[in-house]
Amino acid sequence: MVIMEIGKIKKYILGCIVLFFLSLGFTTTTLAKEYSSKELEQVADKIIDWQTKKSDETTIFDSGLLLETGSNSSDWFAIGVSRLGKEANYLDYQAMLSENVEKRYQTSHLLSVGKATEWHRIGLAYLASGGNPTDLSFDGKKKINLINDGTYNRGETKPLAAQGTNGLIFGLILLDSMNYEIPEKAKDTRKDIISELLSAQNEDGGFPLAKETDSDVDITAMALTSLAPYYNSEEQFKLKNNKSIQAKEAIERGLTYLSKSQNKEGGFESWGTPNPESATQVILALTALNIDPQKDERFIKNNHNLIDFLLTFQMKDGGFVHSFEYDEENPSAKPDESNAMASEQVLTALGSLIREQNKMRHFYDFRPEMTKEIASQVTQVNEKITDLSDKDDVIEVYKEYSQLPTEEKRYVKNYRLLSKKIKDFDIPVEQNDFTSSNIGKSLNQSGTITSVSSKKEVSLNEDVSEKMKQVKKIERKNLSLSDLPLVYSTYYLAQKEDASESDLKLLKDMMKQLEERQGKIDKISEQIKKEYYPMDKLGIKDYFRIKKTMKSLDELSEENRRLVFGYEDLEKTVAHTTSLIRSAVISVIVLLVIIIGLLVLAKNRKKRKKEKYDKMMMSDDDDEEYEDE
Repeated sequence: MVIMEIGKIKKYILGCIVLFFLSLGFTTTTLAKEYSSKELEQVADKIIDWQTKKSDETTIFDSGLLLETGSNSSDWFAIGVSRLGKEANYLDYQAMLSENVEKRYQTSHLLSVGKATEWHRIGLAYLASGGNPTDLSFDGKKKINLINDGTYNRGETKPLAAQGTNGLIFGLILLDSMNYEIPEKAKDTRKDIISELLSAQNEDGGFPLAKETDSDVDITAMALTSLAPYYNSEEQFKLKNNKSIQAKEAIERGLTYLSKSQNKEGGFESWGTPNPESATQVILALTALNIDPQKDERFIKNNHNLIDFLLTFQMKDGGFVHSFEYDEENPSAKPDESNAMASEQVLTALGSLIREQNKMRHFYDFRPEMTKEIASQVTQVNEKITDLSDKDDVIEVYKEYSQLPTEEKRYVKNYRLLSKKIKDFDIPVEQNDFTSSNIGKSLNQSGTITSVSSKKEVSLNEDVSEKMKQVKKIERKNLSLSDLPLVYSTYYLAQKEDASESDLKLLKDMMKQLEERQGKIDKISEQIKKEYYPMDKLGIKDYFRIKKTMKSLDELSEENRRLVFGYEDLEKTVAHTTSLIRSAVISVIVLLVIIIGLLVLAKNRKKRKKEKYDKMMMSDDDDEEYEDE
């Protein structure tokens, strides 16, 4: 009996232990791994190393990536590197971007026929390199204002939303990156842009690329990122259906949609494909809304958070793969190789997370960091909001919130709690205190680059005389396009520093030579695109035509040849075609040898037959002689 009782007690205790651990299972959503700023920065460094090596660079923005400024790939990488505050050749990037924009502005369609986001991405990249996108030029002859042309006056040529909601989204992000003022006679105000964007929101809380189409995770996250600065505003925005809504209401619905869309691995899918890019956009949105993606229970599924999911896509070389399955929507992304776009986007997510952990400005806020005094005031308001009790507390905290600089109110984290208490106690608020027309001002016009490691601003000063020495060491006859960034950036700086006429003449002369070589490269690239693609259909009949093109490539240096579009493909095609010709020639030779052999055999056989016949004839003659005798 005693033994049985002990057995029951053991079972009871064991059952209690099991129940205890099972009960923990229902609350483990908060037990997902939390990654430190240092761990995240190590991942970011690996991406930067991978991209730098891939571009054959020794330092960030050495030559390879600089030759691609103004493109999606290069610009987003530059933005990611800048928001981490890494040491890089930012002025060189700024110079090359200015030159790229100036050239494109000489065409009728400027930066793009229909994509307003070209202005937005380049504007952000210009800020990322420490420049001022409202006053951009290369040779000083023409000033270009990317904010004017790509956002509030974009409607003068084509509606901002012509390419979809992303035109509205990134137009708003660029406007608020430095709190740019909008002129009174502008085609679109901030309120216009926000109202149109909010009108596009679907019933499920998500945002579509095109109005009245299905919601998309990436677009929804981007929309929330752009609306984030207005979450703490009490302003009402009028929709197309004449209803009114606050930005915070739309944002909360968007967050619910994103949380429901998250999969059990903690990530997201786009067009049915799990990928790191979608997770990246959600991370950018959450950090812009002062939400910690590693702690918010709405975004932790099955003990997995967004960062857990993100890191599953990292490859051994440090880069990130787009998908481990072939994606028909993105055929250039291979399932077993690091992908540039995926890696660059993950870099931006890591930058936003690290900045959030280090209490720095949001990823798309390029203003200088807050002063210690202002940062302290914001922190105090955040702390007091979480400890509200009676009406007097709420009135006091709201008063402190109201006294914050308008441009810093977006950094108050728990405003929704304060807003709820204000409504609960029926406390009047100042409707005009923080609105889309009163978002605050920034004294700076140029972007600020601050190191996330040291919290110090990265210096953009360069010694022009030292750069001139490097330029003069270049052999003029061996001038290569890889020298272009150095020559252009030196001219860009020398012009500002009022350099000597002789130095400016030397630089202009070298720039002219480089432009001529670029012209040859562009001409050959265009010919290859037009005449030879798709190359898998080329054969022996095209051999001499291809050889003629290759001969024109021989006039360029090996370094310049590699900048020609399709050069490597054409080189492979030449090798393949040469192999086909060699095989054909060998086949013909073998055939000829066989034919000759057969002819020789036939001739020999005929000869032998003749000899045999002759012998027979001789034998017959002998018989006749015998008969005559």
